[in-house]
Formats: sequence, structure tokens, C-alpha cells
Amino acid sequence: MLLLFFSTKLAKLGFKESCFNVGVMSENGEGVKEDEFLAFDMYKLTCTKNKKGKYIDSIGCANLAFLYIDGRGIKQEIKKGIEILENSCKKAVLENCNILAKIYQTNYLGIKDDNNTTKLLNFA
Repeated sequence: MLLLFFSTKLAKLGFKESCFNVGVMSENGEGVKEDEFLAFDMYKLTCTKNKKGKYIDSIGCANLAFLYIDGRGIKQEIKKGIEILENSCKKAVLENCNILAKIYQTNYLGIKDDNNTTKLLNFA
């Protein structure tokens, strides 16, 4: 509980790593009661947008994307989750490119796209 207390304080001061840590703890119920709504709020603080409204390089974008995709802590918006992964991939978050490629390759969510899979894997 002490870790959550201090991490939450640091998160409120804008430390993105702390926001991410509180998000993970809350999402998984690690040392605290599981709270997907708090996890969503924390990941949203880590996955920020630029002036053009595009999601930029950040540690919590994949986590935020999957909360949208799965509808946990927020209304399900698959399109929004994919958008977050695409935007952060374009900003060279290669892990998110790989995640997106796996979604397209495996037909996860009913989205099969071999052309995008190849492009993303070549980029990553």
C-alpha cells in the first residue's frame, strides 16, 4: 500500500513512470484491489497526444490500447485501440508495431491484413 501511495503522489506530479506503475498495479491487482478504471486513467496520463491529436511515444500506449480494445475500464472502442497502436508505431515505438502486426497476422479482432503485417514487421 505504501508503494501505491507514493506512486500515486508522483503520478499526480506528472511522473509518467509512476503513472504507468500505478496503472499496472491497478489493472492486475498487484498489492492493491484490482481497479481497471484507475488503470485506464493512469495509462491515459502516460500515453499523450501531440498538437495534431496523434498519440506519441510513451510507455503506456499499448496498455491503454488494450483497455480500449477489450473494453476494460472504458467503453470498448476497438478502432480507438488500433489508432493508438498505429500512432505510437509511427513514432518508432517498435514494440507497438510488433503488437499491431500480430493483431493483423492472427486475425485477432477479426482484422486480417497480410499487407499491413508485412509492412509493420519490415518497419520494426
